[in-house]
Amino acid sequence: MTTAIERTLTDFFEEEQSVRLAFLMGSFAKETARPDSDVDVAALFDRTPDFMETLDLRERLSALLRRETDLVVLNDAGPIIGMQAL
Repeated sequence: MTTAIERTLTDFFEEEQSVRLAFLMGSFAKETARPDSDVDVAALFDRTPDFMETLDLRERLSALLRRETDLVVLNDAGPIIGMQAL
């Protein structure tokens, strides 16, 4: 299942020109996801997206993946969150 999610994320972020880097993290990245797990994604943008842009991206990802999605904007992430994402 992770491979399908990775492919979907790759296709999605290739179309998002403002995204410089995006990666899967959390239980799907560790291959410990359960049927009710959300998808955790981190992304670095050309410029920090505002709240509505972030919400829109998150909602589009959730609809595409058919799972709740947590999007970490690395531009806004503090050093602890940034290190955990890596």
